[in-house]
Amino acid sequence: MLILWCLVEVFACRPDVAYFDGLGETIISVGLVKPKPGVFHNFVKHLLVLTTTLEIVILGVTFSATKDGM
Repeated sequence: MLILWCLVEVFACRPDVAYFDGLGETIISVGLVKPKPGVFHNFVKHLLVLTTTLEIVILGVTFSATKDGM
């Protein structure tokens, strides 16, 4: 399972936690990359690449603004 959270002091965002439990194997590496323009929707700003000994999973990373602009 991969757990992500926002550090309010560092990134000036609202406290939030997200998790991904779609893998049956242990995650051995994680990478954050920018997608090639025109391949994904414009709102996908980064790709989170997860690897296990059996598979590679690519997740689109998006951000949403709150009412106060964060």
